[in-house]
Amino acid sequence: MLFLDEPTMWSLNIASGTPRDLKTSVGGEWVDVVVTDPARLDDAARLLGRLTGGEPRTEHTALRVSVPVTGRGAATLTAALRALDNERIALDDIALRRAGLDEVFLRLTGELASGTT
Repeated sequence: MLFLDEPTMWSLNIASGTPRDLKTSVGGEWVDVVVTDPARLDDAARLLGRLTGGEPRTEHTALRVSVPVTGRGAATLTAALRALDNERIALDDIALRRAGLDEVFLRLTGELASGTT
């Protein structure tokens, strides 16, 4: 797989490798939460950022917060669920997932790939 920033005749190759290698290079796992109440989205982002030490990414239309996790993903997911519950932040969904190619592109270029939100 090859990532190009601004694909043109003069493109600069910014990264190459297998999808697995590229995903591993940006951090293995992410905690994703979807809040029930839009007014609590920023609270959830702040809490997850403090808990993980990672920079939360917020999707306002989806009411989703995603934060990178280093190390023990399952333990972090459990701690996140407990902390969110303690703060009475209701959730529609919570998950632990591996980094995707969108995170790879964002990390390499500093911007989301076109067609993503």
